[in-house]
Amino acid sequence: MSRRRDVGDRLRRIGDALVTRLPAVLAELERRPRTLVHADLHPGNLMWRPGTSAPVVIDWQGAAFAGGTSDVAKLLLHMRPGELVEQEERLLRRYHRLIEQAGVAGYPFGRFERDYRLAQAAIFANYAIISPPARAPEDLATEASMGRSLWAVSAAIGAVFPAAFDW
Repeated sequence: MSRRRDVGDRLRRIGDALVTRLPAVLAELERRPRTLVHADLHPGNLMWRPGTSAPVVIDWQGAAFAGGTSDVAKLLLHMRPGELVEQEERLLRRYHRLIEQAGVAGYPFGRFERDYRLAQAAIFANYAIISPPARAPEDLATEASMGRSLWAVSAAIGAVFPAAFDW
């Protein structure tokens, strides 16, 4: 079986499981601590100043007061799957330390990490819902940005989803 066909089969299984669980996932995400979020945080919305390692985040028209784990999930889902597996826990722990230092209290790392995983599921569902229907996975992989985005998200979820959920 080809790699794309194998990934497509995994995506269908994940999607089928997510359909029945999505209302519960979204309800649980509503209980997260809220903060100002970008709501579309991905590498295309980061710019770099010469001589500094601090990014400038652009494209704030969708900003909202919501759970911050969605911004983290979307940004990390754009990493290469191998890098995500290697760096994910370190990056999550660092982000969690930063929000604690900024005053977020009573949000233990275990809950934060679960909220992050649920945010990944919600992001995956969003991509699946807005992607064109009736297209084979092979066709999605060759389309312009939506195809590339869906495959990037899907590959990352394939790398981290089984560890987070018993689906």
